[in-house]
Amino acid sequence: MKKSPLVTRKIGMNRGKPRIWLEGAVLTNANIHHGMRFDIVNSPNSLVIVCKVDGKRKIAGKPNRPIIDMSAGTITASEFISKIVKVEKGKHPRTLVITGLPV
Repeated sequence: MKKSPLVTRKIGMNRGKPRIWLEGAVLTNANIHHGMRFDIVNSPNSLVIVCKVDGKRKIAGKPNRPIIDMSAGTITASEFISKIVKVEKGKHPRTLVITGLPV
C-alpha cells in the first residue's frame, strides 16, 4: 500500500529565494512540537527533517502552532525545481520527508 502524503506545498519565495513553510497539524501529526531541536539531512531526491536532542535548528512558533521555515540553500537543489513538494512521515519516529513532485 502506498503511503499518502501528509500535505503538499507550493515552494514560495522570500526575498527572491525559495522557501518551504510547514506549520501546525503537519508537524503535530508527526509528533513534532514547538521547541524541539532538529536537523535537515539531504538525501537523494529529498530533504529529511530529523528531530534530535542536539539538533542545530529549533522548531519555532507557539506550543499550539509549531513552525518550520526552510529557505535559500536548504531547498535550492535541483530536485525541488518542480515548485511543488509532498511532505510525508519518515520511516523513523519524528521525521518528515520532503520530496519534489513532477509538475
